[in-house]
Amino acid sequence: MIYDKYGRYYDLIYSGKDYLVECNYIEECIRRFSPIPVRKVLDVGCGTGSHAVILAKRGYQVVGVDLSEVMVKQARVKGAGLPVRFYVQDMRKLNLNQLFDLAICMFGSFSYLVEDEDVKSALCAVRKHLRRNALFIFDFWFPFAWSVKERWKSVLESSGGDLKVIRVMEGVFNALDNTVNLLVRCYVIKGNLLIDKFAEEHRLRTFTIPEISHLLTESGFKPVSFFKVNWSEKPPYTFEKPDVRTTNVVCIAKVY
Repeated sequence: MIYDKYGRYYDLIYSGKDYLVECNYIEECIRRFSPIPVRKVLDVGCGTGSHAVILAKRGYQVVGVDLSEVMVKQARVKGAGLPVRFYVQDMRKLNLNQLFDLAICMFGSFSYLVEDEDVKSALCAVRKHLRRNALFIFDFWFPFAWSVKERWKSVLESSGGDLKVIRVMEGVFNALDNTVNLLVRCYVIKGNLLIDKFAEEHRLRTFTIPEISHLLTESGFKPVSFFKVNWSEKPPYTFEKPDVRTTNVVCIAKVY
C-alpha cells in the first residue's frame, strides 16, 4: 500500500517544506474569497497533519482525514493537546457527521483520484460536509508541462538527527489518459549503514481547468479562481494565472 513505509519517513523527506508559509496562503485565500467566517476546517488527505496542526495552533477547530493509518498515527501525536482530531477515512466516503466552514486538500492529494467516479464521489462527500458558501481549496497536477517531459527523474536527499533518506523518483506521463506514473525508491541511511530501502508505485491524474470546472459544477461547487503552483519556488502557492509551463494548479471553489 502506498504511504506505508513512505509515510513513516514522510516528515523527514519533506523536512524542507515550509508549512507555515502554506498556511499563510490558506489564510490569505480565506481573507480574499470566503464570504463566511471560518472557524472549523476540514483537512482532506491530511497526511501527517502538518497543515492541520499549524491551523489548530492559530485557533481553528480542525479535523484531518487520510487513508493512511501510518500517517494518521503520526498526525495524532503531533496534534496532541490542540483543537484538532484525525481520522482514518477515504475522502470518497467521508462520514464525520458535522459541517465545516472550509475544506482544504493540499500538496497534490486530490490527483490520486484517477477515475471520474472517484473524483465525483470525493467532491460530493466534501460538499456534504460544508456549509453553504464555504470554500474548498485544493491543488491538482496540470497536464501540459508534464506531457512534454514524458519521462523524468529526480533525486532528493533529506537529513534529520542521525538519519538520511535518499529518494529517487522516476515519472512517466501517459498521454492516453493524462496520468503520471511514479516509481519512488527510498534508501534510509544511519551513519554509514543502509538500514532500510523500499519502493512504491504512485499513479496520479492530471486535470485541465475545464475538466475540474465541470466536475465541480456537477458536484455542487462553483469554481472561483485557479492559480499557479510552483514547487521549485518559495512560496510555491501564488495568485498568478496558470500557463503551459505550470505543473500544478490551486483551485478555489465555493459551495452554492
